[in-house]
Amino acid sequence: MTKRPVKFAFPMQLPRYVSPRVAGETAKMLEATGVVDDLLIYDYLVSFNPRSMWTPDVTPLANTYPNDDSYHDAFVLAAIAAGVSDLGIGIMTDSMRRGTWLSQTMFSLADATAGQVTLALGAGEARHGKPFGYDRKEGLGRMKDLMQIWNLMLDCDGPFDFDGKYWKMQQGYLGTIRPKRRPKLWALGGGPKLIEYATQYADGLLTYVPGVWGTGQVCAETIARIKDMVAKNCRDPDAFEIGVMAGTVLHEDPQEIDKILEHPLVKLISALFGRIAMKDWISEGHEPPFPVDWHYANDYFPISATRADMEAANAKMTREMMWKSNFIGTPADVAAQFQDYIDAGVTWVVPIDLGGFCSLDPAESVRRMVDVARILKSQ
Repeated sequence: MTKRPVKFAFPMQLPRYVSPRVAGETAKMLEATGVVDDLLIYDYLVSFNPRSMWTPDVTPLANTYPNDDSYHDAFVLAAIAAGVSDLGIGIMTDSMRRGTWLSQTMFSLADATAGQVTLALGAGEARHGKPFGYDRKEGLGRMKDLMQIWNLMLDCDGPFDFDGKYWKMQQGYLGTIRPKRRPKLWALGGGPKLIEYATQYADGLLTYVPGVWGTGQVCAETIARIKDMVAKNCRDPDAFEIGVMAGTVLHEDPQEIDKILEHPLVKLISALFGRIAMKDWISEGHEPPFPVDWHYANDYFPISATRADMEAANAKMTREMMWKSNFIGTPADVAAQFQDYIDAGVTWVVPIDLGGFCSLDPAESVRRMVDVARILKSQ
């Protein structure tokens, strides 16, 4: 099996307190490092931080951004970034609220930058669904339709019909002028049905670790199964890529790491994502922070989540669980933890620095994440 060099993506979303042009400034700054390959932009409608906890007594950021639910459109940010840099552009979005027009948007983005353009398509989350009139239960079915339509838009030489579960198309067509570099479509998530669709129709898979794949060994075993599924679908397993995002606690000072691990929002993110399936905590000998059948994508509504309920979940997150939920330590330590997954077959990594909730110095957070990239690129 062909071994690919690892690519490093930097995560970004911007609140509407700042100009969307900051996306371009960020892209140019990251490109200048020489070690960042892609900019990954989240398609948010509202934050995953509960309103009840976005207060100055919890995070100093609440003094600067008193409302954490005001975000710029991800596709606008992507266009701005693509227009001023040659970084690759990734967008994380969902099939629940986005439609067949995504192909046209990604075609244009693909020709706006010399980098690789990737759409990571998930089934959706309740926080982006119910409040805005969408049904999260339709997400996977819509994903299957959209993945097939995406490929038809790229491969058909003329108008086509499509009879899907949710989309019925007659004479669908975006013309025959295709992007010079083909945009990639990845599935976003880790469930069995999503993986099934990914191995049939997508170019790769992006998931969250350690929350979905708790160790490098689990990752290696799962990737082997995924590649086998790709091959059984008469597709090239070597061409199918695997990316991982990981919550990280990055700092050179162990005492600062201890403080970050006790931060209420860091604990909550770890409770939400440390193990996506709550039953996994039980199998590892821990009491889960939420009920065993609870899943953040279906059951978490940060607008209405009470502080008392979130603090109760935090209280169940032991120090051992916090260390199991995140990649923790110096940039060298975190790079080594990513390397376990790279050795297992991962080709694309995204660190998400949770320490930013505790500090108003984003430059230091950026520096540490770039240091992780520099170390991984040198190995």
